Amino acid sequence: MSQTNDHSSRNHALLSPSTAHRWSKCTGSLTFEDNSEAGNAAKEGTQAHELLESLLTYTNVLTNDYPDDMVQHCMETAQKLKEFKDDLKQAGYVDITCWVEQPLKFNPYLFGICDYIVLAFNPLTKKHLLSIVDFKYGYKKVSVKDNLQLYLYGYLAAKRVADDEEEINKIEFKFRIIQPRINHDETIELNATELTNSIAGCIQLANFLNERNGNVPTNFSPGNHCTWCPGIGKCTAHHDYQLTNNLALIGKLPTPSKKEIKDKAAELSTTQQIQLFKNIPLIKELMDAVTNQLYVQAMNGVELPGVKLIRGVSKRKWVSDEKLVAKKLKALGIDKPFVTKKSLLNITDVEKRVGKGQIDSITHTPTPKVILVDDSEPGEQYYPKQELLNLITEIGE
Repeated sequence: MSQTNDHSSRNHALLSPSTAHRWSKCTGSLTFEDNSEAGNAAKEGTQAHELLESLLTYTNVLTNDYPDDMVQHCMETAQKLKEFKDDLKQAGYVDITCWVEQPLKFNPYLFGICDYIVLAFNPLTKKHLLSIVDFKYGYKKVSVKDNLQLYLYGYLAAKRVADDEEEINKIEFKFRIIQPRINHDETIELNATELTNSIAGCIQLANFLNERNGNVPTNFSPGNHCTWCPGIGKCTAHHDYQLTNNLALIGKLPTPSKKEIKDKAAELSTTQQIQLFKNIPLIKELMDAVTNQLYVQAMNGVELPGVKLIRGVSKRKWVSDEKLVAKKLKALGIDKPFVTKKSLLNITDVEKRVGKGQIDSITHTPTPKVILVDDSEPGEQYYPKQELLNLITEIGE
């Protein structure tokens, strides 16, 4: 069987556990609606989750509609989860229960669906073990440590299986992230006190919204958590935060040589390089503003140490009276003073005159140059490895 629930059609909570790292620090981010269409990476992740759900739920799963590498990754993950259940049995755990794609709800504002949950009882310690597993299909490494998404799933799952807070305190929690594409499999353990302390602010906000019928407190607190916020291009607090940070950073820098700059860039981690790249528009804006302010001061006679006003380079031009220029040049022996540049007509203009499809045989569209942009920019993501695989396949055929 291959039919599963359509993950893409699910409702999302205002306080979604997957974005808790953001709204727990900035409630103002909740006022921005994410109306953007899911990108290729998100669609691919959804497809992988649907396949994994089938593999964990049914015995005979048709995988023809899925890419081979996705099938392999999901089968390996499913095998790991089954082995974990077997390991618990061998360790003496009893009453082992597993849930796949389990809905969890705290109130109308805080709810979500956990990929995989295991509940087991240890007769020796007289305590339950609650294991929360999150399946990630992306390439960016996600850590379990301080992961509010998993912690919230753990707490909401505990409230489902325990009668009260006293019973929750007797539960031992295990949190795990599996990322098969980058061979990342990480697990940490927490006790109930550590868990509840970590998510106290999230639960407090959920109760606050419930008491006020979802009236969101608009307190903006920008920081590193802004990266995936739908309001990142509209939020003035984030804009000011980035400008302030860039100004402080640049103000501390010495005046390096070009070689020193290149060496420093090579020393940066990929994460640091991405952060700087995403800030290029703001850095340019800052530099333009600084240049303009210094220029105005200098033009008003203010002496600025280390900088000065100079006349720029100017190229010679003909005077505006072309007839006068032509007459003078002819008098100097130049018979054809005007240079006529020949070029083909604009393709769009020609097509309007002769009709679409008439010039297809004498036109072509060159392959666009691959450029690096912020992932919030429109455009389908380009995968160099996939294009290479496609080329190899075409050659093989």
